[in-house]
Amino acid sequence: MHGSTEVTFKEDPVPTLFRFLFVVAILAGLGFAAMFALATLVNPEPREITVPVPTQRSPSSS
Repeated sequence: MHGSTEVTFKEDPVPTLFRFLFVVAILAGLGFAAMFALATLVNPEPREITVPVPTQRSPSSS
């Protein structure tokens, strides 16, 4: 047909590298947003801990 105005791409309309970088940037942004939200919105509750310290000393080499 003479009146056909179809546009056919031999390659993708968006290059693969740009698409990859765009997806990586979106994922990085979501990750940083999640870290920011956790750092600002979550408050840890302080509590006491007990760490046993061994009383046996190793022989000194002096």
